[in-house]
Amino acid sequence: MTLTFSIRALESPRARWCCRQTCAALLVLMLGGASTAQEGPTHALIAPSTVCSTVELLERYAFFTQVPDGIDCKRLPVGTRFRWSGHREPKVLDSGLSVARVPFQNGTDAGGYVLAVKLTPILPMQARLNGWEFTRWGMPLSELIVVGKKSNLHLQDNSRHNECSSICLLAEGSNYLLGPFAFDVSFGFDNSDRLNFVSLRSKDYNCFVSVEQALLAAFGAPIRRQDEVIPTRTWENKKTGDTVRLVELAHFTILEYTAGERASESPF
Repeated sequence: MTLTFSIRALESPRARWCCRQTCAALLVLMLGGASTAQEGPTHALIAPSTVCSTVELLERYAFFTQVPDGIDCKRLPVGTRFRWSGHREPKVLDSGLSVARVPFQNGTDAGGYVLAVKLTPILPMQARLNGWEFTRWGMPLSELIVVGKKSNLHLQDNSRHNECSSICLLAEGSNYLLGPFAFDVSFGFDNSDRLNFVSLRSKDYNCFVSVEQALLAAFGAPIRRQDEVIPTRTWENKKTGDTVRLVELAHFTILEYTAGERASESPF
């Protein structure tokens, strides 16, 4: 099909105005994307941290658990969010740690400085209605292997037929990337060879806060939270009944997705 086009269509004042507006919008996207995409936080604190108005103050009070009154520093809790460009300040503290410049919580001033090692990226994550990532609940192992290859995740069948309970088949894949973090992934199937469980085990010990922040953005507040001994968070997808569980262990983090009773009824 051929579309006819006349340059005279652009000669009217209204057409020229629309053209200028469109070019301006495209220029904004080319230079940095939509403004709303730039305003959200990008990183979160992985531990309680001190943020100071100058590098010199941070150098003195970075490791204080309580900042003295009158000092222009703030002690902020785990999970506090900032927008950080990823650029590390030229000055490195005497301890050998680099410094990140971040806005304070209200974002109204020039910002402060915090140890860069205390920041972890917030991962983009969306709530799925009927599965995990490229999978859907109820798919057989043969279909999972096909879609796994398309997502560059090569699976091996490690079935445990003699240990059949809620999980009768187990497929495993390595080096699944979630943001900057690598995971080993296990897929569990019921006795009908239908996918009903996904478990991710991180290869990085310090990704718990990043994943937690992403899940908070996707699902809201957890329905269960435990901080003692083994930090654990549990979310439920109210539309499908799917359960998402995040567990922090000494050397790695576990992220589990379990199909809910209503998952198979979802049209998505």
